Amino acid sequence: MTDRRAFLAGLTLAPAAIVVPAMAAAPATQDPAWLALLAKERSAAAAFDQMVDLREEADSRFFDAKAAFMAKWHAEMDEKNGKVWKFIQARPAHEDENERIEAGIRDHNAFAAGMRAQLAEIDGTLRQEAGLPDAEAKWDAACDAHTASVKAIVAYPSREADIIAHKLRLILDRYGDDNGDIAPLLSSITGEARA
Repeated sequence: MTDRRAFLAGLTLAPAAIVVPAMAAAPATQDPAWLALLAKERSAAAAFDQMVDLREEADSRFFDAKAAFMAKWHAEMDEKNGKVWKFIQARPAHEDENERIEAGIRDHNAFAAGMRAQLAEIDGTLRQEAGLPDAEAKWDAACDAHTASVKAIVAYPSREADIIAHKLRLILDRYGDDNGDIAPLLSSITGEARA
């Protein structure tokens, strides 16, 4: 999930959860639980980025193979489709004229049907050969894991400005700010000017 609004809509926590005071005696930024959440998010983000690369490579293999297939498919169709006479000429010489014509027509129709069937099935075949289903499954799992780690960070209860700022930066960096309402809030907390 890369859409910020979709992500925020999926958060099943009250807005106050961002600022509820933590119960730890030590500063929240040094709380082992907070540090563990940060480490988990970094690890999940790195794993997700790897799966993005894996999926892009599989996509490239698929589209390259599809382009090569389509070039060959179109060339064969241009050469034979609609040219019944080629199929008639290819029939055995011992057949009489009527038999050759009828069989040639059948051969042409079978060729056209076979080519259409190839076209209908090729995406599934090439997806398997390119490893796309596996790459997509791994991408989905990594995306879910990273989204869960981000939700856990956002749900961490703290009034500490550094932690609130970190949450806002995370949302900005990963999901953007289409409405332009998060960057000003972050600036008001940290004094940072953001482009």
